[in-house]
Amino acid sequence: ISSARLGCTPILLLAVVTGLPNLFRWLLLSCLISDFADGWIARRFNLRSEFGATLDSRADIAVQAVALAGIWSFHKVFVAEYRLPLLMMVTMYEAEILMALWRYGRISSFHTLMYRLAASALGVFVMSLFFAASLLSSCTRHLG
Repeated sequence: ISSARLGCTPILLLAVVTGLPNLFRWLLLSCLISDFADGWIARRFNLRSEFGATLDSRADIAVQAVALAGIWSFHKVFVAEYRLPLLMMVTMYEAEILMALWRYGRISSFHTLMYRLAASALGVFVMSLFFAASLLSSCTRHLG
């Protein structure tokens, strides 16, 4: 499942570059749902492995990077308004990756309860940004 998620990142990036927010939105949602399913399946059926955790973390990083590109491309007003908190968040995230590479020679693979809760909250936020904007736009068109 992590491999499929990783394989979706070029399509997500293509959606950003070609300006296809609907494709981006739905594919990103499927990536986030599959991430939750992948973790649940691994824990439920005891299918955890070092390789799987590493692959999952790399897929997370790739999808998150493309999600940031999508936010930058499709929500420029939001980015401009909240540039400082967004910059701080991205800087801290990148610093963690760089420190793990320096210290351990590889990216970290966090799979704790708090990490999963934080990742879930971030996923809900990103998806609400894409779906709320679409919903508001649709309502405005129909009411206007």
